[in-house]
Amino acid sequence: MAWATPISKDMTPPVKGSTLITVYVALAIGSSFCVLARAMLLVTAGYKTATLLFNKMHTCIFRTPMSFFDATPSGRILNRASTDQSAVDVHIPSQVGAFAFSIMQLLGIIVVMSQVAWQVFIVFIPVIATCVWYQQYYISSARELARLVGVCKAPVIQHFAETISGSTTIRSFNQELRFRDTSMKLLDGYNRPRFHTAGAKEWLCFRLYMLSTIRFAFSLVLLISVPEGVIDPGDLFMVLTVYIVFLCELFLDENHDSLYPSTLNICRHCRVSSYIWT
Repeated sequence: MAWATPISKDMTPPVKGSTLITVYVALAIGSSFCVLARAMLLVTAGYKTATLLFNKMHTCIFRTPMSFFDATPSGRILNRASTDQSAVDVHIPSQVGAFAFSIMQLLGIIVVMSQVAWQVFIVFIPVIATCVWYQQYYISSARELARLVGVCKAPVIQHFAETISGSTTIRSFNQELRFRDTSMKLLDGYNRPRFHTAGAKEWLCFRLYMLSTIRFAFSLVLLISVPEGVIDPGDLFMVLTVYIVFLCELFLDENHDSLYPSTLNICRHCRVSSYIWT
């Protein structure tokens, strides 16, 4: 738009205003269709995957011998089935879409930086090594915490189901208070690993934020220190703007999702494949 604006009234603009409006309208319509196609693809893939999981999971349950039900509490079966089905129905499609969108943004930033300021790639090698180390350090603890959450959730469901089925007996013997206290203790035990899971995620997010901030500051100092004429100031401003926008979107997405312990899906994703491929 700045390029199409004439310097003075006497000069003829290189592009007419109607042409600019047409281009912007075409871009808006094209982006709208792309968003619609992405949403339809995610919904269709999620629906088919959830249906396949539901059929396979119930086939496995119905063909299980009776000795399995004698040794396994019903609360554990309900917990496993409900959490896995909920993960496929609600969480996995949205997470796949967000992951694909972030990958496309990252690739776009890498392409822009490689064409304009390739010097910033010097910082990428230690950053990638640090991220891999953080991943190896965090994923083992997150997996164990996710298992603890699943183990602590099964008694809650089991106790609730037994309380509902025996509510008449409980009321007749005036034992409501005892069952209520037991339910509260089970809920407290279930919330403890969830709290530690959220704390572990915040630990990782804080260190990744600090790593991104340090890398941005170091890249900025590196680009400013480059001799004059190597990098065009306009291109440098464009690179920094793209990176700042990406960083702000990353911060907003993580802060919006900070209360939800996404590491619980680690075990769910592993179990979903076992249902589908068996």
